[in-house]
Amino acid sequence: MVRKNLWDRHEQAVLLVALQEVLYNNCDREKMIVDISRQLRQRAIANGDKIDDKFRNETGIRLQMLSLEHIFTNGKSGINKPNKWNSEIIHIYRDDWPYFQYVLHDGTTPLVEPCPRCGGTHTAPIHQETKEQGKNKKSSVSMPALQGPRYHCYDCHYDFGSAPVDPATGKAYADMVTEMTYTIETNDEDTSQTYTFRKAPAHIATQPGTTLAEANATTIPLTPAQWQTLTHTLYSKVRLHEWNQTTLGSPGQNDVTWALKIMQNKGKYVVYRGTNAFPSLWKDLMQVLMPWMRMKKDEPGEKLVAEGERK
Repeated sequence: MVRKNLWDRHEQAVLLVALQEVLYNNCDREKMIVDISRQLRQRAIANGDKIDDKFRNETGIRLQMLSLEHIFTNGKSGINKPNKWNSEIIHIYRDDWPYFQYVLHDGTTPLVEPCPRCGGTHTAPIHQETKEQGKNKKSSVSMPALQGPRYHCYDCHYDFGSAPVDPATGKAYADMVTEMTYTIETNDEDTSQTYTFRKAPAHIATQPGTTLAEANATTIPLTPAQWQTLTHTLYSKVRLHEWNQTTLGSPGQNDVTWALKIMQNKGKYVVYRGTNAFPSLWKDLMQVLMPWMRMKKDEPGEKLVAEGERK
């Protein structure tokens, strides 16, 4: 029996990653479409499915990518022929990064969420009673929590995994960010470097590594699409809203001090800072920021960039 042409979560995740490669990393769209078609057809055959010539062919991949693009860019590009799963996979990508990684890797990645406070992996999903369970006390069925914290850390006893939404306003934290400044400094050579990320007009095309440097301060302008990806990744993958605001280590001769200031609407801001210590998800933060901060080896502050990258 020929497999039905319904897209599963893994296929959806693969297409979304490919779309971002096209939009933000200048990958050739047509080459990406050919590769995805071949990859998904081979996967179906390997799983024992019978497929026909229409299954995940290049024409279908092209249309699905344009449809997904329309939702992902809020209608700025692509075609307005959305499928229900378009919004679902984008929601998973932005709000449940561990699960997105799980489906992207076809279930081969353990579904373990590290604690954003202590970095511990001794965590487990928080389950809540279903309506059916409430009516039938003999039932032992439970489901992952849909609201509030979704995981519990048994190392530091912190409940985490809440949606990155401000409970007071109902707005996504990512949509509230207007500017972000990252500063790192050491006292061994009394050096410091500051990077300010800002949303620039849409016509300004910024690529990783393109910066406006002045003394020890660097302004990095991002297009609206790049800005949206950056801010949503900070809250979906890096879980910035669940960090401790202060991280302190033992004093030493070569102290390293860092600060991350998030400017929000109406002049509000949040500052995360630390000395000789870094949050558990620091590497995830650096993976997001480093492509934009990377400077030439002979530029001032390169040592500080490398210092932050090593942590």
